[in-house]
Amino acid sequence: MKKNLFVHIGHGKTGTSAIQSMLAANRTVLGENGVQYPFHKSMEHAARGGITSGNGALLLNDLDGVRFDGDDVVFSGESLFFRLGQDGRRRILEKAESLGYDVVFVCYTRNFFEHSFSAWGQNIKRGGGTMFYEDFLEKKYRVFDILLRWIAASSKGEFRLRVFNYDRVKTDLNGHFLRSALGRGDLPEKMASASSARVNRSLTMAEYELQRQFNVFYEGKSYPFVSDVLVEHCPDIRSEVPFIDRDSHARIAAKYEGLVSEINRSLDAEDRIVLTPHEELYGDGAGPGGDRFCFSQEQLRVLAKSLSAQLNGSGRNG
Repeated sequence: MKKNLFVHIGHGKTGTSAIQSMLAANRTVLGENGVQYPFHKSMEHAARGGITSGNGALLLNDLDGVRFDGDDVVFSGESLFFRLGQDGRRRILEKAESLGYDVVFVCYTRNFFEHSFSAWGQNIKRGGGTMFYEDFLEKKYRVFDILLRWIAASSKGEFRLRVFNYDRVKTDLNGHFLRSALGRGDLPEKMASASSARVNRSLTMAEYELQRQFNVFYEGKSYPFVSDVLVEHCPDIRSEVPFIDRDSHARIAAKYEGLVSEINRSLDAEDRIVLTPHEELYGDGAGPGGDRFCFSQEQLRVLAKSLSAQLNGSGRNG
């Protein structure tokens, strides 16, 4: 029976860090059950529930040096979605074929508004972004265009691609990855949980606006002492999404309806991307936040301590 090389390509904001933490925490168990998750230096941090980039960089930077030892081998890295082009895929396919492996690319996607909100937030939080949501959509947001290119390449028979909707399975993401992405329904009950700490939470609108203003005015990377410390030391605060009115929602939905429909033609019915209605995103009583923002006392304490450390020159945060 031919072995499988699974390449999990993300994409971003679909629980990749949680999957990577689970894989890193269970490398021994996976190996005992015929699944190799090749080592990368980020894994120790991931196994503790921290933010990680996975081991996908090995396919980009050290493909010739990677040993394939398992009946199945798993790589995971969000950057692969954007950086792995035709030549990179060809090199992976050629190496896998020479070693007797079939290649399966695995991608989780999301419903349009839910993902674009989250991607905008990530751009503010750690990408140095300064744009508001609708400007971000117009000038930077290309995730579904790239997903369509992956689907088009797979439809030519170059490789197998499995696409799942994260919003459908997020309450049991790790179990779904093992059962449906890897086809190993026997594994979930054998796996230990990684750290229960929330991995890479999103921000509140007040936190986003503070980070956005730092991105405008601060020369250098400010997220280590703003967003990162808020995520680490205030992990249980409920995140928020940008508000758009009904007319803006309708205009955006009309613009992206064709692209979403084209992608959906290649997806199983249960995994199709949804343009979530306005009332489901916000509820009947939701309204714009305007220019007033709210911080808790704990958020202010964390920020004051972190910023004081920067001003004092120590760099100690939290």
